[in-house]
Amino acid sequence: MIFVPSKRRRAPKRKRLIVLGCILLLLFLAVSLYAEIRIRPLVYAKARTQVQRMCVSAVDKAADYAVRESGIQYSDLITIERNE
Repeated sequence: MIFVPSKRRRAPKRKRLIVLGCILLLLFLAVSLYAEIRIRPLVYAKARTQVQRMCVSAVDKAADYAVRESGIQYSDLITIERNE
């Protein structure tokens, strides 16, 4: 018995390009999702730190302004006592 390979019809180029495009799109989405999952906690931590820093700066400026406007001196706020 002689084996004769059957001729396979190749898919048209357009169909192959569409399949390749879909595969590349899925690969891109998978990489993007992985990166977002890994990077999101870092971004949130950085944002939280910056917000805390901005709040501290705003409170510091407001306190400084209030002290300057009220005419309070450093000696009015601080009293140094020594044990002798």
